Amino acid sequence: MSELSADTLKFAYLGGSGIVAGLLAWNGWRQGVGRQGMTLLAVAGAYAAGFFGRKTVMPAFAFLGYPEMLTEIIGGVAAGLLTYFAIHGLSSVLFKKTKDIAQRGNRIRSGTFGAILGFSFGLMLFVASYYAIRMMGTIASSQVQVAQAGQEALRQKPAPGVLAPEEPSAIVKGLAKLNAALNEGQTGEILHKVDRVPPNVYAMLFKLGIMVSSEDAVERFLLYPGVASLAHHPKLTTLKNDPVVADLLEKKSYLRLLKNEKVVALANDREFAEQIKEMNFEKALDHAITGGKLPEDSASKPPALETPTQQSVP
Repeated sequence: MSELSADTLKFAYLGGSGIVAGLLAWNGWRQGVGRQGMTLLAVAGAYAAGFFGRKTVMPAFAFLGYPEMLTEIIGGVAAGLLTYFAIHGLSSVLFKKTKDIAQRGNRIRSGTFGAILGFSFGLMLFVASYYAIRMMGTIASSQVQVAQAGQEALRQKPAPGVLAPEEPSAIVKGLAKLNAALNEGQTGEILHKVDRVPPNVYAMLFKLGIMVSSEDAVERFLLYPGVASLAHHPKLTTLKNDPVVADLLEKKSYLRLLKNEKVVALANDREFAEQIKEMNFEKALDHAITGGKLPEDSASKPPALETPTQQSVP
């Protein structure tokens, strides 16, 4: 099966987004402005409750025995869901659907403004999905470029017994193509105006994609002073050498692993958390990408690439 072209992926994504926005507008017409407005309020309220109320709700889930960070997330999700269903349920009591409004003029106004709100919600979902594709596509683009660089290096300087770099999966290639297509031409100019993610975030994601695609780069990353001190932290070393933890990892019992006393203790350790925050992750990535040269006989491995700038990020 042949790969889809960038234009086809772009058309499918934009077309699908348009259909979703249209369906949400139709649903807004059916629900009416009151119910549709309450639905948007429910979404906003759920986000606010989950974000600001997560620490308040967290103690209610302490019985799960997970690390504080995970328990906080669970508490936030629970608070958000309760808020959403409470407000959404209230809307059915306070407001009628468009078809149930007796007066024709009020019915048309309610349906029209409900459709506008529904369409606006569809636009919000489109922007959110664009952010997700932009971020995942940036990482995918870096992996594709690294693979192409390695293949080109092998063609220019063949090495007996050396295999070509592994070809990226169809999903990775598709994300890279879609990301590039959405950032080109008039579509790219429009989308860039609504993109509020700082450019350095994309640059860091691009570096991360390059780093994880090269064994040598990963080794240099782990040897960077800040990363190395964390990797050899006594508490982390003790945890890695624990036979119970090793057994849980081997059995892939991740839920039981998260409840392990030593894992929970390390996850809740303030000193270890502060050390992670103090590490300069971007400098570690720069060191991993440009900190050394690959041996000449390692033609199958992607060569060290230049640190990407904001202009070079796809």
